[in-house]
Amino acid sequence: MTRILMLLLLFTATLRAADESSAQAAIREVMAQQQADWNSGNIDAFMQGYLRSEEIRFASGGTVTKGWAATIERYHTHYDTRAKMGQLQFDLLSIEVFSADSAVVFGRWELTRAPDEIKPNGLFTLVFRHTSDGWRIVHDHTSSADP
Repeated sequence: MTRILMLLLLFTATLRAADESSAQAAIREVMAQQQADWNSGNIDAFMQGYLRSEEIRFASGGTVTKGWAATIERYHTHYDTRAKMGQLQFDLLSIEVFSADSAVVFGRWELTRAPDEIKPNGLFTLVFRHTSDGWRIVHDHTSSADP
């Protein structure tokens, strides 16, 4: 009986690890697609990584923007030229899967812009939810390093 229980626990742990690995891979794909969309100058496609909901929250620069429409508008306002967008690079430092439908990503971002001598950069913490459309960002807290 003890042996069966041990095998069941091992099997459950193996399934959990496989699910976590699958979720991490899917989240990495979302982040890679966002980076590619940004680097092609397509903010609208970049925003597909966010849950299309008025419940999402984006915090940065001492302000909080609530809702998908307000967040995409913020991006279009702050990055209204291709030069301002630059080239984005993400460095995903950790992806922690909490459950089958929630995860937190912590990482660094950096923009390379031709006219800038200093590359804007900072840290981010993203809360992802697994939805019918796949993994999507529901909360984004992004900070900038001092220039």
